[in-house]
Amino acid sequence: MINRGLTRHAAVPVKGSVGAVAAANNTNMGDVFLEVNTVCIVDISGSMSSDGSEPGTSRWEFARQALSRLQNERPGKVALVAFSETPQFCPDGQLPIVRGSTCVGEALKFAKLADVPGMSLLLISDGQPTDGNAGLVIARTFDQKIDTIYVGPRHDVGAQNFLKRLSAATGGKHVDDFACVKLLTSMDSLLPPPK
Repeated sequence: MINRGLTRHAAVPVKGSVGAVAAANNTNMGDVFLEVNTVCIVDISGSMSSDGSEPGTSRWEFARQALSRLQNERPGKVALVAFSETPQFCPDGQLPIVRGSTCVGEALKFAKLADVPGMSLLLISDGQPTDGNAGLVIARTFDQKIDTIYVGPRHDVGAQNFLKRLSAATGGKHVDDFACVKLLTSMDSLLPPPK
């Protein structure tokens, strides 16, 4: 049986997630969120169910594993926003299952709340957005840079170029990580060292 890794591990917060840290410290998530220095904005559109570098393992699964490790290594410092048609905050650190299209503009409108001094913003996607022009317009309103990681196939030059333009519009950096081969390393290369 092929495990495409599309099962959400519900009710079990990722170690180091905002929700897990709040529960461990018996405090509310708002207090923990005040200590967050990184927001990962992650594409969960239907194309993320496609295989990554290993047949039978989806890009979504690679992203889930890398984000779990990142939160574990940086407890209470990483907030996760997942998006397809609509964005959603994921305090438990778990990515929802894949569905729908890639609405980057909506995700950036949502993440704009975190556009504060000292915040690192990282957008991870594998495809061209359905609202690309809107996404670029919104990105240009950010004070903080937005770094991007492309995790799709090498041949989708349009998607790669969109993410490069988005990061450039904010003074951010872009990394191509075709098929999620080195996703955690790519994230670490763009983010400040953990404190």
